[in-house]
Amino acid sequence: MNQPVDLRFIGMMSCRSAEQAALGGISALQPQAGVRGWKVSMEPPQSAWGLPAYAVQVQAELDEGALVATRAHGTDLLAAVRDAFEGMQQLLGRRAGGQQQPFTCAPY
Repeated sequence: MNQPVDLRFIGMMSCRSAEQAALGGISALQPQAGVRGWKVSMEPPQSAWGLPAYAVQVQAELDEGALVATRAHGTDLLAAVRDAFEGMQQLLGRRAGGQQQPFTCAPY
């Protein structure tokens, strides 16, 4: 893997299968041009916040300095990892296809 990867398990023990799923997701997206680094974070279910699901965030740092991020939640950690990387694939695919995401800002 040529690009730097920052993989973190926040508030939970590391999970080898989740780590392998994340690295596999990065490898599958490797042909996407213009990504110079990856950050992946995984968090355990936060029942105190009413979210009984794992949270997985994937960030791709692009060559031009932009940051593209997606987040997925699920009761199964591996499914959440897969969903997060599927979301990243869609975002990078839109970028490669020239489809710009509209920027929206919520009113105060």
